[in-house]
Amino acid sequence: MRSIADFAEKLASRHWWTAADYPDLPEDLRCEIYGGGLRAVPAGSPGHQVVCAEVAEVLRRSVPDRRMVVHAVDLQAEDEIFIPDVIVTREVTRELPVPAAAVDLIVEVVENENIERTTKMRAYAAAGIPAYIVIDGEDGRRTAYVYGLSDGNYERTALAAFDTRLTVTEPFHYLIDMKKINN
Repeated sequence: MRSIADFAEKLASRHWWTAADYPDLPEDLRCEIYGGGLRAVPAGSPGHQVVCAEVAEVLRRSVPDRRMVVHAVDLQAEDEIFIPDVIVTREVTRELPVPAAAVDLIVEVVENENIERTTKMRAYAAAGIPAYIVIDGEDGRRTAYVYGLSDGNYERTALAAFDTRLTVTEPFHYLIDMKKINN
């Protein structure tokens, strides 16, 4: 980043934000860049974070050794920057933002209708990320919607209701135990 003054000037201008602006952002600014805008992203609620941690742990136990499971890391999907709740990379990477080409799976935990089912879903599919899971609903009644990439779009391949277990085999083998996630 050049300076806080440069950033403040850019922020005050009528600037069309893209991933190219990422290096100019202050390191401690938690934001996403999409649709030409810079949008602050607050940390999730404690319940949201518990679900993210549980999902990350399930995936960590399931992924092959060369992959990496991380949460709340900056991801570049084409010319946009997002902060998915959990990602699984194809191999260990230290690159930031993480390029979409390095990602096999994204998990988003939502509590109401928002950009995870629209803007992010389209961007992740356009970037070629093979698998996408949306965990939706209120504490104790969350449902997992599992999507696979088909002809550049996501198609729902499975659903795990709040009290069920689901085995998924793509892009690797893992089990979603919604009873455990909903505790």
